[in-house]
Amino acid sequence: MPAIDDHAPLLTVENLVKTFKTSSRDQVQAVSDVSFTLAPGETLGIVGETGSGKSTLVRTILGVTKATGGRVLLDGEDLSQLRGARLRAARRDTQMIFQDAMSSLDSRWTVEKSLDEPLRLETSMTPAQRAARVAELLDLVGLDPKIHGPRYPRQLSGGQAQRVAIARAIALSPRLLVCDEPVSALDVSVQAQIINLLERIKRELNLSYLFVSHDLSVVRHISDRVAVMYLGRLCELGPAEEVFRTPRHPYTQILLDAVPGRAATSALRMHGELPSPSNPPSGCRFRTRCPLAQEICATETPALRGQAGQLAACHFPLDAEQLFESHNGKAVA
Repeated sequence: MPAIDDHAPLLTVENLVKTFKTSSRDQVQAVSDVSFTLAPGETLGIVGETGSGKSTLVRTILGVTKATGGRVLLDGEDLSQLRGARLRAARRDTQMIFQDAMSSLDSRWTVEKSLDEPLRLETSMTPAQRAARVAELLDLVGLDPKIHGPRYPRQLSGGQAQRVAIARAIALSPRLLVCDEPVSALDVSVQAQIINLLERIKRELNLSYLFVSHDLSVVRHISDRVAVMYLGRLCELGPAEEVFRTPRHPYTQILLDAVPGRAATSALRMHGELPSPSNPPSGCRFRTRCPLAQEICATETPALRGQAGQLAACHFPLDAEQLFESHNGKAVA
C-alpha cells in the first residue's frame, strides 16, 4: 500500500454512475455522475427522499454493487483496479453498518462467534488473542462480554443488536464506516444512544463516516458536511451548518421546511409527482417539481457550483434575501 498523506482525501468519488437494467429496453440510472471527497476523520451525511439513490451510492462505493462508470479511490488507489492482498486490505479499511442489524447477524451464531469470525479469517491472532479482542470490542460498544457474548441475536434488543453490528464493523480497525440508515429502525431514545456511541468511537478510533439517513435532525447532529441527492444526482453539497441554515438549492429548502416541528422559512413548495427514474427529466432533474424552474432548466444540466465550500446544482440558487422575501409572500425568482 502507498504511504498515507494525512492531508489528502481518504475517499475520492469521481463521476460515479450506477445503472440497472429493468428490461430489454428500460434501464434506471440510480446514481448519475456523482463526485465528492471525504477527509480523514470527517462525517459526510447523505440525505434525500426514498428513491433518491442514497443507498445505491454507498453500496456502489463499497463495491457491493459494481459501478457502471466512474471511479472510487481509497488513499488515491482505484478500488476497481486492486487485486489479491491489496484488495483485501482495502476491504478491511471499509466496513458497513446496515439498517436492520438483526438480519445482518447470523441467527445460528452467538455474539462471540459473530465477532470472532472476521478476526479468524483476516488476522493471524491466536484463539486467546481473538477472545480478548472480542471482549474489548463488546466493552467498547457498551455491552458486557460475559452477559452478551454467549447470547444469540434473538436474545438481543434492537439497540443491543446494533451495538453488536457496530462492534463487528470495527473489529478489523477500518478507517471508513458506511452507515446506511443505522438508527431508523430503533426507538427514539435508543437512536440517541447509538448516535452518541458512533460519535464516541469516531473520536477514539479516528474514523470517517458516510452516514445515510432520511432523518435530517440526525444528519445535522452527526455530520461535518451534507450531500443532498435527488433522482440519483447531487443537488447540494456543503458544511452541515451552512446547508441547514442557508440552503442554496430549492429542493434542500423544501426538505428542511418539511421537517416536523421545524418552522418553515420559505414559501417554496414542490408540485407534481416524483418522475420515473427510468425516464428522468432533461436538464435539471428537479425541474418538473421546482417552483423556480425556467426554460434553461429543461435544456441545461446545472453543475455543482458555489463558494465557501457550499455547492448547489441549480441555475437559480437561493440566497438569504430570496428566502426572506419568499417567506413574506413575495416572488422568489
